[in-house]
Amino acid sequence: MELADFWALIDQARTEATTKSSWATAHDVGNALKQILAEWTPEQIIAFDDQFARMSGLADEWELCAACFLISGYLSDDGFTDFRAGIVGLGRTDFEQVIADSESIAELPIVRGIAEGSVSPFRVTQGVDLSRRLVCL
Repeated sequence: MELADFWALIDQARTEATTKSSWATAHDVGNALKQILAEWTPEQIIAFDDQFARMSGLADEWELCAACFLISGYLSDDGFTDFRAGIVGLGRTDFEQVIADSESIAELPIVRGIAEGSVSPFRVTQGVDLSRRLVCL
């Protein structure tokens, strides 16, 4: 799977998840992806999962681990894995911005909403480990 196709699929899932609420959670995006990928061949799903693992791996940085703690108020291996899935689920533009400058996560509208108290921190951190969930399709 080409990287552009991967991000197009994330955008499609975000669009479908956002129609359900103004702030799509990583869980919502994961469920939308699951519905889309359920119609794909196993080979296509594995190709998607390979790209997802690469992108999630890019977000495996100490600075983002600290951001996960500051945003959610706790930290665990599973929580950070879900957080990274949530960063991927934000889409290419926001993902690349956060990877290039981890402090820019504070400028994202959803994180600002959390800081203002208008959005639950679980909108970002209540994600799903897409790698594990996709294998179960």
